[in-house]
Amino acid sequence: MVHRGRGMPVFIGTSYPKLDEKFRLILPAKFRDRLAGGVVLAKSQEHCVAIYTKAQFMAEAEQITKSAPIGTPEYRNLKRFYFGPTDDQTPDGQGRILITQDLR
Repeated sequence: MVHRGRGMPVFIGTSYPKLDEKFRLILPAKFRDRLAGGVVLAKSQEHCVAIYTKAQFMAEAEQITKSAPIGTPEYRNLKRFYFGPTDDQTPDGQGRILITQDLR
């Protein structure tokens, strides 16, 4: 894990986890300790799902909501786009998280 400009951790590396028959994803072992407290899953670009720590997601949410005046159509659209298709979860004892229907 490395830290980017704002001090937020970024998970680096490539892994190819598979989903089981219940659409659960096993988190890579090297990230499990860092993600054990809970994660936020969000739609990302190119049909990907981004996995954030709760702190990372809250920091990103703060930046996004500051980018448009509250109550404007732009603000509402940003909130719908970034926060609508999200899900917060705590990994189970085997480091699995469920990829919900909205995120598939």
